[in-house]
Amino acid sequence: MPNFDIIRAVNLKDILHKNIYTVLFCSFFFLYLSLGLFIVYYSGVITDLNFDLVHSIDSGAAYWQLYLNDHIAARKHPLIHVFLNPIIFMLKEFFRDPKLLEIVLQSLLQSTVICFVYKILFKLTNRMSLSLLFSLVYGFSYTAILFAIFPDVYAFAATGQILFFSYFIYCYFNAKNKLDFKNFLVLVFLSVMGYGINLINIASCGIFIIFLLFKYYNRQYKKIFIEVLKFASIIAVLILILFQLQNFTFSIQGRTSGVGHVRLGYTEGKISEVIKGTYIEPLYALKSGQSQELNEYEKHDGSVVYLPRYITLENQSFARCFPALIFFLFPLVFYLKNYKKYKNRAIINLLLSIVALYTLFNYSFYSEECALFALNFFPFFVILLGLIYEHIKPLVVNCLVGIFLIYAVFLNVFNLFDIHKFLLNYDAAGHSFLFCVLIAAIFVCACCFVFVLLKKIYDKNQFFKSVKDPYLHWVLMYASIITIFIASRCLYRIVS
Repeated sequence: MPNFDIIRAVNLKDILHKNIYTVLFCSFFFLYLSLGLFIVYYSGVITDLNFDLVHSIDSGAAYWQLYLNDHIAARKHPLIHVFLNPIIFMLKEFFRDPKLLEIVLQSLLQSTVICFVYKILFKLTNRMSLSLLFSLVYGFSYTAILFAIFPDVYAFAATGQILFFSYFIYCYFNAKNKLDFKNFLVLVFLSVMGYGINLINIASCGIFIIFLLFKYYNRQYKKIFIEVLKFASIIAVLILILFQLQNFTFSIQGRTSGVGHVRLGYTEGKISEVIKGTYIEPLYALKSGQSQELNEYEKHDGSVVYLPRYITLENQSFARCFPALIFFLFPLVFYLKNYKKYKNRAIINLLLSIVALYTLFNYSFYSEECALFALNFFPFFVILLGLIYEHIKPLVVNCLVGIFLIYAVFLNVFNLFDIHKFLLNYDAAGHSFLFCVLIAAIFVCACCFVFVLLKKIYDKNQFFKSVKDPYLHWVLMYASIITIFIASRCLYRIVS
C-alpha cells in the first residue's frame, strides 16, 4: 500500500516555488524556440537585407549586423559590436548556422527576462501567484514573442534593462551610508551596456541612478550632485573610449539612422496611435493584415518579389482595445484611492515616470507601430502593473489577470500563425510543426544539461563564493571577455 501520509506531506506549491525559475525558463525557451523554428527559420525574411516586411522589423539588417559581422553601427545602437559580438562570436563556433543561433539566443534571452520579472515582483510583493501571473503576462505578450523569434536588438535591450533594474532593486534594499565601489562599478558597466545596445536606454539608467543616490544620501544635495557628476563623467569617458576602440577594431561605417524618425508635430490620430502602440499592442496583437500597396523586395538569391507589408491595420475597433483599458485603468484607480497602503509606492512612482518617459519618446520619434520599441521599457511596465495589483484581493487578481491572459494568448497565437501564412508567400518552405517542436525539445534538454554543469562549477568555485555581490563576478567575467576580444581584434588589425 502506498504511504498517503507522505503524498499528503508533499506541498505542490512549495515544489513549484523551489523550481519556479527552472519551470519558467524551460517552458518559455521551448515555446519561443518552437515558434521561431516554425515561423521564421525556413523563411528568407531574416537573411535578406529588406526592411519593414513584417511590422516594420528590420530583420535582415539586424541579422547581417549581429550574426554575420557586417559592421554597420547605427546611431541608435552605438556600442552594439563591443557588447554583443564577443558572445555571438563564441557561440557561432558551436552552432555554425547563424539563423539557428539567432533564434536560440534570442529565445534564451527572452526566457531569462521572464525569470527576472518573476524574481523582482516576488522580491517586492512576496506573492507567488501574482508574480507568476505577471511573468506569464510578459512571456505571452506579443512584443516578447516577436523579438524572441525575429532578429533584432530589442531582446538584448530588454535583457540589459532588466539586469540594471534587478541590480537597482538589490542596491535599493541594501542601502548603507554610502555607495560602495563595487556597486558603483556594476552600475557604471550596466549603464554603458544599456546605452551601447540602445541609445535611449541611458535615460532610464540615469533616472534609476539618481533615485538610488537620493536613497543613499538622504537630502545631502551637494553630495548627490557630486556623485551624479562622477557617474556621468566616468560613463561618458568609457563610452568615448569604447566607441573609438569599436571604430578601430571593426572598421565601422557610420550610418545616420534614427534622425529621420523624429515626428514632433501633432497629427490627427497620433495620440491614440501612440497609446495603442505603447500600452496595448505590446501585450496582444491588434487586428493585422496586408497593406494595400506592393513593395519591391530583393531576395538573397538576387531575384525580386513584389509583396504587401504585414502591418497593424488602422481604425481598430474599441472592443479590441477595451480589455486592455480595463486591465490598466481598474488597478490604477485603485492605486490612487489606496495610495498610502502601498509600501512600494516610491518604486511604483519611479516606474510610472519611466513609462511616461518612453511614452513621450514614442510620441516624438516612433508614433507609427511604436509597439516595436516597447521592449526598451516593457519589462518595467509589466512589473509596474504587478506592483499596482499587489493590494487588490487575490481572487480578483487571479480572475481578472487570468481572463486577460487567455484573451491575449488567443489573439497572439492567431496572429502568429497568420504571419506564418504571410511568410509562406515570401519564400518559406513547407515544414512540420511537430518536427520543430521535437528539435526545440532537444535543444532545451541540451541547454539544461549545460546549465547544470555550469552551476556545479559556479557552486564549487572559491572566487564566486568570496564575492558577496551577486552581480559583480558576472560583470567582471563579461568585462574580461570583452577586453580579451577587443585586444585580439586590435592586434589583428595592427598586424594586418
